[in-house]
Amino acid sequence: KLVLLTAVLYISGSTLLFSQESKEDKAYKEKFIEFMSLNNTKETFINSTIGIIEQNIDNPQVPEEQKNLLKEFVSRIKAISQEDLLNIFMNPYKKSISLSDLTKLNKFYASPIGKKITQSQFDISKEVKINAENYGKVIAEELVKKYQDQAAKKQEELKKAEEAKKQPEIKNTEEVAKPKVELKNNKSVKK
Repeated sequence: KLVLLTAVLYISGSTLLFSQESKEDKAYKEKFIEFMSLNNTKETFINSTIGIIEQNIDNPQVPEEQKNLLKEFVSRIKAISQEDLLNIFMNPYKKSISLSDLTKLNKFYASPIGKKITQSQFDISKEVKINAENYGKVIAEELVKKYQDQAAKKQEELKKAEEAKKQPEIKNTEEVAKPKVELKNNKSVKK
């Protein structure tokens, strides 16, 4: 009984030790919550996640059942909890950004320029996205024209080759125009 009781106490004590956050983890989590608040992580996440989906809700070609699913999706994304945001964002940041770096980032985002960037980042991102799409369209149009021109040239070559096959073979005009001449005893004789 004593061995069993010791084992139970050991397991429950180990679980408590592992489930408790370290001081460093708590400090990082607190700074990260501040970071998310300062740089509008939630709003940025929501806007970037639901942007295209909301466009499809207004699309008359999307069936009503799918629109209802999309509306529910948007509603759930908008209701994301702080804990879910932490689960999504904190560990990837923690791998690259130290607690000291995070403190510095928070100071920056709390500064006037940091606030300005935070307030305008969504509009900047939207405009950059439009510019990137336009740039991509220009490249796509150039490539389509290039390949259309190549296809037209290839088609013209094939057409010429087909026409050449249809015409009778014409010998070299010099051979046709020249009379045949044979040499007999060093004298030329026309045939």
